[in-house]
Amino acid sequence: MDKQEARIILNEEVAKLRLRSYRELRESLLREARNFGVEGPSGTPYQVEAQAFWDCGKDGPLRVFVSIDDGGWRGLVPMSESFILAPGESLVDE
Repeated sequence: MDKQEARIILNEEVAKLRLRSYRELRESLLREARNFGVEGPSGTPYQVEAQAFWDCGKDGPLRVFVSIDDGGWRGLVPMSESFILAPGESLVDE
């Protein structure tokens, strides 16, 4: 896996999710992970997964976790990023 290319794609996907509201993230990612494919500039196919979890109990902050891999051995330990969004729309620890 091209780590630089994967990091750029991962950061782009995280940035998109950071623009979404708490409600949107709760409704779209809390119950079920979202999996989709992305082709990098090099032509390498990547698998991206985004999912949200309660960080401090139900109806509290959401931890949004995004990971990427190329389907190879890296799928066992994907590159990942996360952020926490409070119900009031503020990012926690930023």
